[in-house]
Amino acid sequence: MVLIFTGQPSGKIEIQGPKEKVQTNDFITSAPIQQENFVVLYYDSNFAIQFDKTTSAFQITFNSADRQQLKELRPVSEEILLNILGIKQSDACKLYVVERIQQSPALTLNNYIYGLSFCGQSDKFAE
Repeated sequence: MVLIFTGQPSGKIEIQGPKEKVQTNDFITSAPIQQENFVVLYYDSNFAIQFDKTTSAFQITFNSADRQQLKELRPVSEEILLNILGIKQSDACKLYVVERIQQSPALTLNNYIYGLSFCGQSDKFAE
């Protein structure tokens, strides 16, 4: 099953990052799944992208710990996030975005939190 952000943004909103606000597309009103505290922006068998309304944090969760698959999926998931938000990499680095691996037989990867690969402070779990 693939669940994708398909709605047209109804305007712009501001999301508070750790240090400053970033203007993005209004992804909240047209997200495919909306709950009280979070919205799901994208979901397929490989990864999901969510937004937590209470913390203003985005989370990309990968469903595989295979390093080769992660190396291929990570830039794809990050590009999908950028497209949904309608922002550049430099603006995404101003937001609170975490990447994690849902389940990993390798204890060194399991539930460890990573940042966006292009922001410079991220560990390289896919290498």
